Amino acid sequence: MKRFLQICLITAITFSFSIFAKAQTKISDEKRKIIAELIALTKADKQIYQITDSAIAVYEKQPPITVETMLGKNNNLNPAQRIEMQKILDVHQQSFSRKFRERLPQTIDFSKYIENSIYPLYDKFFSESELRDLVTFYKTPTGQKVIGTMPMLAAESLQNARTVLTPQISELIETIIQEEVRDYAQEERQLLKQPQTFKQPPKRKTN
Repeated sequence: MKRFLQICLITAITFSFSIFAKAQTKISDEKRKIIAELIALTKADKQIYQITDSAIAVYEKQPPITVETMLGKNNNLNPAQRIEMQKILDVHQQSFSRKFRERLPQTIDFSKYIENSIYPLYDKFFSESELRDLVTFYKTPTGQKVIGTMPMLAAESLQNARTVLTPQISELIETIIQEEVRDYAQEERQLLKQPQTFKQPPKRKTN
């Protein structure tokens, strides 16, 4: 369950904007120019790499896959074998991180993604006047600090979520599952106590 939540978090951060490059209204040249300036100011293409890298860094600090999660506690491994198995898992997790960082730029054309997805989103949610306001803000020292801080903010938010929220969410999920299993078992017992009535099929006429 923790592994599932972490994958969801990493995926949500990596692709923080929804992709819908379907039929969109044509963006005016002037508005496109403002959006381009805004994207350049916010370093949107680099931000995606930085946020992804930060998410992977959080993943590396506390690897989610352990011998316990892979094999459980009830197996024939002795303590020394568990240590060796964990070392092997750590190596593979580091290999995953390295390969992911290397292959991501080769797999995804972020420039095309920004052109086909981010431009329409800015066009949909902001007017030209609002976009100009954003450009003005991001040119200020505070705006530049926001841009530079976002990857670290995202990484620490992810770390805090995993540290604080994941255990609570996991506990809640486990509690609810236990309640549902208990209620199901009770309903099953009641059902089995009820007398079963069967209708006899109609007799066929014989010639």
